[in-house]
Amino acid sequence: MALVGTDLAPARTGAGALETLLVGWASALAGGGDEVHLVGAPGTAGPGGDPLVCHHDLIGGPAGLGDLIERLRPDAVMLNNRPGWQALVSAPTLHLLHNWPDAWEVGESPIGPLVGSAAAAAVSGELAAVVAAALGRDRDSVAVVPPFAGDAFSRVHPDPRPGLVLAPSRLLAKKGVRELAAASAQPALHGRLVLVTDFLSPWPRPTYEHRALRAVVAGAPRCRLVPPPPSREEMAVLVSRAEVVVVPSTRPEGLGLAAVEAQAAGVPVVTSGLGGLAGATLPPGRVVDPRDPRLLAEAIVEVAGTGR
Repeated sequence: MALVGTDLAPARTGAGALETLLVGWASALAGGGDEVHLVGAPGTAGPGGDPLVCHHDLIGGPAGLGDLIERLRPDAVMLNNRPGWQALVSAPTLHLLHNWPDAWEVGESPIGPLVGSAAAAAVSGELAAVVAAALGRDRDSVAVVPPFAGDAFSRVHPDPRPGLVLAPSRLLAKKGVRELAAASAQPALHGRLVLVTDFLSPWPRPTYEHRALRAVVAGAPRCRLVPPPPSREEMAVLVSRAEVVVVPSTRPEGLGLAAVEAQAAGVPVVTSGLGGLAGATLPPGRVVDPRDPRLLAEAIVEVAGTGR
């Protein structure tokens, strides 16, 4: 089996939701007896990870994928979020989509002709419907492969610090950083501390957008920027200390792994409910429009502490 990530980040746990899931699926397949090759952006190969999984750097982006697949000759290939790479793969292929179409790197090209008759799946029912429509197929033809929360989150016990709110997603405008900063200024959040993770992956250095959002967080007195934990175990501990985890994404999420992980750790969430977040937000969690700072702040107060 060849499991192929994207050209943006190494296929290693902690690089991002897609990469974390890819590593977990590769380990599960290898543990079941399959020969598994994990392919990702440079930084994937090398020591560490599951010793049963063969790691390969995707040198030169998609240009090198065809040669690698030809050399490995896998029985099956799973392409993640890159339907346009189908032309580079001759083996039976599953396309697994993790995000809305703007993250598929196909521009204005329709994906039906790119994917052809290859199998397709998505990480949530909401996204599967979008994928089916893009392919011109029946909804039932696109499988749902639900993401998992790692064992670290199911093993940790909630240990909430009074007044602690956590936003563990990447530091991007589409993750609702500005909206959360505005909500933090509302009277309802008086006495609370909002931690925002300075999670830059897959970028090795801060971009203009990162620097701008850092300034937004610094200018919000109740917000504090914190380094992202280096491991899933340490992230689970950070999550367990929050009264509530907030995922106020302003664009549809494929599912919203941050919300899934928080709830696996026993911590309630407040989300925007956009895309797969609608199905990923479970009681006592709340869905609220993050563009309304008062409603977002009040939802955070209402949900905080309900996971105890």
